[in-house]
Amino acid sequence: MHERFSAMLSNLKSLNYGRVFLVLIVLVSLEICMRTFVTNGTFETINFARQEQQSQNNLNSEAWDNKFLNATSHLTLNTRGRDIPTIPITGKNISVKTSFEETKRKLDQRNQMLRGNCSLIRNLKSPVVTAIDMRRNYFIEEYDFFLCVSAKGGATTWKTHMLQMKGLPGQNVHKGYNEKRIRAGSARLADRISGKVTSVISVRHPLTRLVSAYGDKFGDGKAFAGVPRFLRMVRYFTNSWGKPVTFYQFLSYVIYQARGPSMTNNHWRPISWNCKPCTGNFDYIIKLETIDEDLAYLVTDLGIKEINVQLKYNVKNSKAKVKGYESYFKSLPPAMLKDIYNIYKYDFILFDYVVPQFMLDAVAS
Repeated sequence: MHERFSAMLSNLKSLNYGRVFLVLIVLVSLEICMRTFVTNGTFETINFARQEQQSQNNLNSEAWDNKFLNATSHLTLNTRGRDIPTIPITGKNISVKTSFEETKRKLDQRNQMLRGNCSLIRNLKSPVVTAIDMRRNYFIEEYDFFLCVSAKGGATTWKTHMLQMKGLPGQNVHKGYNEKRIRAGSARLADRISGKVTSVISVRHPLTRLVSAYGDKFGDGKAFAGVPRFLRMVRYFTNSWGKPVTFYQFLSYVIYQARGPSMTNNHWRPISWNCKPCTGNFDYIIKLETIDEDLAYLVTDLGIKEINVQLKYNVKNSKAKVKGYESYFKSLPPAMLKDIYNIYKYDFILFDYVVPQFMLDAVAS
């Protein structure tokens, strides 16, 4: 009996040990599965985050590259034997070689557009072919560098650069004594037309330029703002005293002055009336809208060390004005829009600026 009881007790212990062992195996298996699941999940999460970040980086790169979609594809970069430095453009480091190549293509496309449209204008025998204001043309002997720039088209910044190219302080740039130091004469104009010097024309969208002039000289229609002599001009013309000058009144005065090119104030005189763009060729057409990348390419291509590509004057609120210029014009009468277009049509055509639809509708009416 005792032996039988001992055998039963031994079997019971073996059974309990087996169950315990089985439970331990199950627990260990569950632990391994959980760790594998968590680890794989962590890796998948990390990989997903990395993929998302890479996708965002790709999108950012594509967004930057899309700025140059209008460029042609068959032209190559000419560095004139110089190395291309790493220049930050609009505060962002990108592939400098790629961006410079694209900017070169874009600049060449502008030249092609100008030459092609000038051919059409010559056939029409338009007076814009021979129009020029010598006071807007400048020259620096040290670089054989010729520039035509108009007020509200980057003039302050450009004059600062040119004085510094002569080794002079870039101060009081609009004073007569400084103007004389950099102004081009008729001989230099002849050199520009014959292609003996490097020539640059600085341009800007005609409508944003008008809005800029209105904001700068007439206080954007605010009370007690604006430049007194400009306010007097328009108030005398409109016989409206003691009140802010409205945008409508300003444009009425612009249209009145445009009856004779010599009457038109330089701050809104069409750029095509200042620079004789259809006589000879300009080497570079610099647009104020893309001044960062255009100027970065120019100073590298020409080896101009005195120009600081980050320098800009009179750009306060300029981005808001460029983006919102249409709001100034949309409510104007079609007849006024048509007059404005006719004054600035060669700036639109020659420098390849978009005419907004509301203006096209007014012209067609």
